[in-house]
Amino acid sequence: MQTNHIKNIAIVGAGAMGAAYAAMFADTGAFSPFFLANGERYRRFMEKPLRVNGKTYSIPVMPLTGPETTILSVMNGLESEEMARPAVSEKLVYAIAVGIDAVREGDIFTYARPGRIIFGEGTHKAVSGRVVRLREALSRAAIPHEVPADMMRIMW
Repeated sequence: MQTNHIKNIAIVGAGAMGAAYAAMFADTGAFSPFFLANGERYRRFMEKPLRVNGKTYSIPVMPLTGPETTILSVMNGLESEEMARPAVSEKLVYAIAVGIDAVREGDIFTYARPGRIIFGEGTHKAVSGRVVRLREALSRAAIPHEVPADMMRIMW
């Protein structure tokens, strides 16, 4: 099966985990990560550059568009996907991030362990093209990950 490689990575939320994953993708040179933000968060992005593990990143803030968009929520909490679903519908992939030690202290973000992202499309047993492309992108970025047969069971 031929897939289109994922290049653009939208990060919703610039907390410790969002900053860490944005840096991981940016460090490969193979991706164009960007943040989605508005209001106060948008203003902060425009005023100060992102700093992760002592390195400064220039990651743009953009709107989310496009038919090939896949959304991977690594926000804390079991309800994060359901909170996002009304706005993003079929573009959402269920996910949890485990073992990442990302920390935010003021405007500085650090992490030593990237953890692992476990993701999939609910209880579907077949792996969709969207999941295949996302798995390939995470492999290219050297972000540890797993695609279980039953993501909903893993979520609980």
